[in-house]
Amino acid sequence: MITKDSDFFDFFTLKGTPPKLLMITTGNIVNKELISLFQLNFEKLEDLLQQFSVIEMNNTDIIVHY
Repeated sequence: MITKDSDFFDFFTLKGTPPKLLMITTGNIVNKELISLFQLNFEKLEDLLQQFSVIEMNNTDIIVHY
């Protein structure tokens, strides 16, 4: 699941679902910038999501939570 809503993170920490969560914490950016972030980081995100359950991506970093 990909979300920009922090409520999903809270739900995940309480319930443990969905099994994989990618949180997008970029703030308000145009779709072109968001697509660019995904293109630049896709392989890294894919690798991390195979190993971990909760990943956060912002404008400059990828952070592993669980």
